[in-house]
Amino acid sequence: MKLFFLSKDKKKYEKDYRKIFKGNEWIYIPRISSKNTYKIINKYHFFISDTSTLIYEAFAKNKRIIVFPSKKFPYEGYNKNYPNNGPFWSTQCDFKNLSKKINNVRKLPQKKWMKLKNYYSKEFIFYSKKNYLLKKYIKKILYN
Repeated sequence: MKLFFLSKDKKKYEKDYRKIFKGNEWIYIPRISSKNTYKIINKYHFFISDTSTLIYEAFAKNKRIIVFPSKKFPYEGYNKNYPNNGPFWSTQCDFKNLSKKINNVRKLPQKKWMKLKNYYSKEFIFYSKKNYLLKKYIKKILYN
């Protein structure tokens, strides 16, 4: 299994993440361009990230994710309170916790993952192919 760590930060934090998550069995992907990162999201199925909207977009597309927000899940300023540790997130960012999360998320049967995904994604993000729902909503406002 290839493991990717997507970061909204440029390459400047890669060394810091490599100190926390020892070993070279994973690939660090800093944000270079939106086009490049969306290609990666569409190509692979399992991602780890600090907090970024891209990781939640991957989640909405049924990808398996693990998130390590620095302060609050899904992100600081969100209006609902979640615990610091959940089925695919934790504010405790260390190797032991990462390993545990990877094993738990990886071993979940697809049906259980989709149940989790459907529950949480309706809370903070959903996927509408080619922004169909947004376009429909805008047309409704403009033409009514």
